[in-house]
Amino acid sequence: MLRDPFDLRFVMERTLVTSIHVIRKSGGTLYAPLVLQDRRVAEGPPEPFPERLPTLNSCWERSTTTDSANKDRSATMTDTYVGVDVSRAWIDTFCPLTNQHQRLTMDPAILDTFAAGLSSKGVVVVLEATGGCERALLHALTIHKVGYARVNPRQAREFARATGRLAKTDAVDARMLADMGEKFALKADDPIDPQRARLADLVARREALIGYITKEKQRLGTTVDLFIKDDIATTLTFLKTRLAALTKEIAAHIKSATQLAKLDAALQSAPGIGPVVAATLVAGLPEIGTTNRRALASLAGLAPHACDSGIRRGSRHIWGGRAQIRRALYLAAFIASSRDP
Repeated sequence: MLRDPFDLRFVMERTLVTSIHVIRKSGGTLYAPLVLQDRRVAEGPPEPFPERLPTLNSCWERSTTTDSANKDRSATMTDTYVGVDVSRAWIDTFCPLTNQHQRLTMDPAILDTFAAGLSSKGVVVVLEATGGCERALLHALTIHKVGYARVNPRQAREFARATGRLAKTDAVDARMLADMGEKFALKADDPIDPQRARLADLVARREALIGYITKEKQRLGTTVDLFIKDDIATTLTFLKTRLAALTKEIAAHIKSATQLAKLDAALQSAPGIGPVVAATLVAGLPEIGTTNRRALASLAGLAPHACDSGIRRGSRHIWGGRAQIRRALYLAAFIASSRDP
């Protein structure tokens, strides 16, 4: 049995680590599921977690090269970083080559022309992850094979403040993103996998339906009017039907994609992980297989971060990360905790 309330967090962390190990590649094949040793009784001190949350493109990672190597790299680097601030109706761009700001409407034809103009210039477009508003732009950039780097909006704002940019406008943000790309020499993100992207959309839609069902059930419990009760019951029946159809479509989509099917099968071999949690991890944590397990724990918001100052030693707390992944792992850990010796 679990010995204290913090053990559930440990089980969540271990569940994620187990799922990472079972899909680690070796010569193009997948490892069999591994049983991890409890790190509370493992020999030797545990490896420390990263103190900072990795970004979508690891732009905050420190370089391990020497100063002379950095100088050589700076002298040979040819990437130009174009900053793009994305809104629903338009995008604001800043190109350091021309030192000009431009506003373009979010029209597919205009975005296509913009991306085509960058395809032969060897640039990397730097933009913030804006919850889906940037998808039309990313589609145009992908078609014309233009590299792009998405950054965490919170970290972009902190960079702006650190460089003295207290004002916030779309034009200022576009210039700031271009400067951020240059300062950190951001690498272009990996191309979006269409199959994984569709799975992410399906999983997000399923979560939305579950939210609707939860709200309708809450309304049903507080309503006294018979007509409204019947209407809510009818709505619930429809939503549950759509939920079942969507769950079936998710399973069919995973089965149709060979790589996703392998990851899904490997994840489900870990205790506590079922079809729903596995689909959520496959869709929302594409870094699995390319990033070390401790960085992945930080991405999921399960890595305890230090809070020390001077002689004060604060308690370690988890924070940040991807809420969707953390919720899914909580369910898996809750089930796996019943198997904890």
